[in-house]
Amino acid sequence: MTQVFTPDKASMELAERLNKTAKECSREEETMENAMDMDLNSPAKE
Repeated sequence: MTQVFTPDKASMELAERLNKTAKECSREEETMENAMDMDLNSPAKE
């Protein structure tokens, strides 16, 4: 029996892939924000 690649399955896989990418991007943004917070919290260099 041949596997039929239905639009439903295709869109679900695409959505899953996009969701994974979005999660990775937001995690990178969080890391950047945390690094910026650390810069602000560290004592000022004069």
